[in-house]
Amino acid sequence: MKSAVCLIGTCLFLLKGYAQDRSEIWFGAGIKREVIKDLTAGFQTNARISTAGVWQTLFQEVSLKSDHIKWFRPSIDYRFIASQAKNGNTVYSNRLNFNGDFRHKINDVKFGVRGRYQIFLGDYVLTGTDLDPSFRIKPYVAWTIPDTRFTPELSTEFFYNPQNGPTGDRFNRVRYGLSVNIDLPNSQELGLTYYYGRRFNTGNPYNEHLFSLEYSYEWKTAEQKAKKKKGKGESRSIRDL
Repeated sequence: MKSAVCLIGTCLFLLKGYAQDRSEIWFGAGIKREVIKDLTAGFQTNARISTAGVWQTLFQEVSLKSDHIKWFRPSIDYRFIASQAKNGNTVYSNRLNFNGDFRHKINDVKFGVRGRYQIFLGDYVLTGTDLDPSFRIKPYVAWTIPDTRFTPELSTEFFYNPQNGPTGDRFNRVRYGLSVNIDLPNSQELGLTYYYGRRFNTGNPYNEHLFSLEYSYEWKTAEQKAKKKKGKGESRSIRDL
């Protein structure tokens, strides 16, 4: 626990230097379970806080993911979002994510591309962040280090703004990620990620420095635990955020 507190404190200190840009700490915790064969349901809660200590976004997410096809994993997420507006008021919105994860594994190395189409349900207010409607394309590579619990991952994500308007119908953001997923005992996982990104093709361009800390637990039956022990399954990593 002390190590986690020290890590968070260090990140806050380092990111303070980027106050003129977007700099945030993201916290997430979730649980998932295979509800029927090859179909997994999940719930997550997430908080995004600026390095000045002001909360920016809170959202709750429920999801369904299909594992029927080895090389293609489609999923859908619903998010209920509470965001802080510039005037200090809280704005509520509902969002759907439609995801398609294409992957291929060679020994301990996994290559993949995740596509996402995100839309709002009902009325919404544009925030200028990655919560706005967009198409997202995210190639990644992950390496499970043999005889360890660590899986480092590199990713690059491109955001396309599909809205009509002076700054719409174009790519407007790119984000690079360096992650480490840690396979903890008893079906638990901890994910650490640093993101560097840039928003462009807009009237308000900026750089972003983001640090993410996520915990997840997979609720398994005795049969599922025995199956994982026999041949390690795949867990949901922080690139799904």
